[in-house]
Amino acid sequence: MFATAVIAADTAAISVNTTYAELSAASLADPSNTALANQVELACRGDTLRGLGLHAVGFIGQIAL
Repeated sequence: MFATAVIAADTAAISVNTTYAELSAASLADPSNTALANQVELACRGDTLRGLGLHAVGFIGQIAL
């Protein structure tokens, strides 16, 4: 599945295997770090895209049944 194989792998590589909450807390602690802020934004977008993709696949599966 694309959402699990590609998007999750890319998000994990971007976030260096830390959670979005950990990245966000670190970014809030150091607001001048723009690289960390970009990492937080990309991790959020990746998690959102993955969730939407998985939800869409589940919805289509329900319709197919």
